[in-house]
Amino acid sequence: MAAAARALDDGRSEIDASDVLLAFTRDEKIGPLLAHHGVDEATVRAAIEHRGASPEPPEAAAEA
Repeated sequence: MAAAARALDDGRSEIDASDVLLAFTRDEKIGPLLAHHGVDEATVRAAIEHRGASPEPPEAAAEA
């Protein structure tokens, strides 16, 4: 639900993987577990920014 709300807040009707990842970091049960392993909202945002807007999965980009 949080991922859908995030997409709608950005004016989009489709949910991206980044929306789901960010929703996980904000979840009260999953968030602390991810943070324990070094994954927090800032880390996810940096990875998304580094990845850019390319919709290709990492393995497809590596083969190119």
